[in-house]
Amino acid sequence: MFLTCAFNESLDIYSLPENGVIPKNWSIEKLKEANQTSRSYEDRILTSMSLGYRNSKYRSKYHYEKLFSDFYMVRQLKVANFYLNKLKRLSKSDDESKHYSIASSLIDAEIAYTKENPQLLRRDFIKGIKNKISTLGSAKNSTKNERWASIASGCFSYMINERNKASKILEADKAKYSKSPFSQFVRVNYLEKIYSKKKHRNKLLNLYKELSTNVNLDEAAKVYYSYNLVKTLDSFSKTEDCLLAIRY
Repeated sequence: MFLTCAFNESLDIYSLPENGVIPKNWSIEKLKEANQTSRSYEDRILTSMSLGYRNSKYRSKYHYEKLFSDFYMVRQLKVANFYLNKLKRLSKSDDESKHYSIASSLIDAEIAYTKENPQLLRRDFIKGIKNKISTLGSAKNSTKNERWASIASGCFSYMINERNKASKILEADKAKYSKSPFSQFVRVNYLEKIYSKKKHRNKLLNLYKELSTNVNLDEAAKVYYSYNLVKTLDSFSKTEDCLLAIRY
């Protein structure tokens, strides 16, 4: 089996075993262990897809959610949307279906945004994003999707350079939102963009501090945000202001 990989304007060709990268004699248990101890999202995707190929048990809604989030993390947005559509078809309620629809709409916008010059947005792009914001109205009337719709509207506002509005919307949620780890991750991801300038560094540190101690988040999420807190602090100059920002 041959695999092609385009990188830096060159096409590399690799020869792989006929049965793929993962040995055919690996048991389901060994695959599960490899998945749980993966050091990268790419490795986790590989083992998750192998599990799904070998056993229908691993083609469930739960496993599609894992694949969706992993593909989103490596910015394979079209593939992430593919799994979102699967999840939407498996939805058991209108609220759940709407939740996935909002995520899909956001990812569609992110794909389009990658083709834009942020300093010179096309009118059609701005109009399309504003239409997406308008369609969120009904979701905001749903108790289960109200916050997710609000977060999405903040992300959309960021994309059309309404940064003050985006900041106000996303900051208003604070660290309370915890019912959807993905929604929380998206919110933080866009706040990171807003706080990227040096003058906002304490806001970024305090954001990570709030999340790393949020009792409503699971341990994996708290470790993730704790790591970001330490990494961000390390990247800043060790000034007194910076140190004061993370004191508990």
